[in-house]
Amino acid sequence: MCKSRKYTILIGLLALLLHARASASPQKDSLPDDALIRPRFEYGMILGMALANAATANYYNGSGEYSLQDVLNQQYYYNAIRRDIGYDFSLHALPGRMHYQPAMMMGFYAGGKLGKRLGLNAACSYAKFRAQDRFTLRIDRYSSIGGDNIELFSIWGLEERVELSLSLKYHFLPHNSIQPFFAAGFSLTDTRVKENRVRIYSQTISIRNPRDRYYQLQDSGIGPGYFANLGISMQLPGQLAVSIIYRANNSRVNLGNNKQYSLQQALFLSMNLGRLLQD
Repeated sequence: MCKSRKYTILIGLLALLLHARASASPQKDSLPDDALIRPRFEYGMILGMALANAATANYYNGSGEYSLQDVLNQQYYYNAIRRDIGYDFSLHALPGRMHYQPAMMMGFYAGGKLGKRLGLNAACSYAKFRAQDRFTLRIDRYSSIGGDNIELFSIWGLEERVELSLSLKYHFLPHNSIQPFFAAGFSLTDTRVKENRVRIYSQTISIRNPRDRYYQLQDSGIGPGYFANLGISMQLPGQLAVSIIYRANNSRVNLGNNKQYSLQQALFLSMNLGRLLQD
């Protein structure tokens, strides 16, 4: 699914929920006390957008253990690319601005209330990120042949992240139908590399170590983090509660030799299904 369609889905869901509340809610800021009583245990779904920090994107830039130069030096790949280009060539420069595209995030959560204002939540979410940029090849054209001697080509990597989190949540206006809240806690992020490829004309080439694929070795790791959530929870008619949440997570993504913590962000909706499925 392309990035524009992901944003369209999110905006559409939000507009639908706000319209339902505006058309069916009483014209006042709070609901009766019995309508605001929630079960001590709640659970629901998460859907939103995740923004990965570019700090680890260079893992896929074709340097280090998985070298683009080593792949181009292999006679089989060199000959295949030369047939497409029509001339000899060499690697000119690796990408300098590898970055992640925003990714759709989905998952579920469960929690319990510790009082009118406090709650404890656990969540699990999944996102698949694409890191990308372009590198350049130097084409050894004859001086009499037109065309640029330096050409750009695509390079990308795909990774999956599963995040487990545990947080303490505080509601500022527990008796209102619209409740701002703050949450903070700890997370564990499991990162798995799926692919690292380049495309040169008609050739799509993996630059990962072929022995890793043959022996089915996993390139993955778990990194810790700590985060804060800011959100607004809306109690809708029909026993449905929806929250809009922004998350800032300072976590360590375990790729290669990375030991640094970096800011990962997300904007998502959570839908409380606890009361809806009870009725």
